[in-house]
Amino acid sequence: MAVSQTTTKRSLVLTMDNGVDAKGKPVTKNYTYAGIKIGAEAEKIMALAHALSALSAHNLVGVNLTEKAMLAGE
Repeated sequence: MAVSQTTTKRSLVLTMDNGVDAKGKPVTKNYTYAGIKIGAEAEKIMALAHALSALSAHNLVGVNLTEKAMLAGE
């Protein structure tokens, strides 16, 4: 059976350094930005991530793009 996938939503998740805990382990905090255009290019999304992280006092640790999609069998 052929299956098609249609992306319906995208979110940008920035993982920021948030110091260390009492045991000295790194602590991170995620910031999620919804409404990323489905057709947006990866390079532009990464540029956006760096621009948004520049507004924070914390260092950027990771960038994730989360997609939600519908599957349909044909």
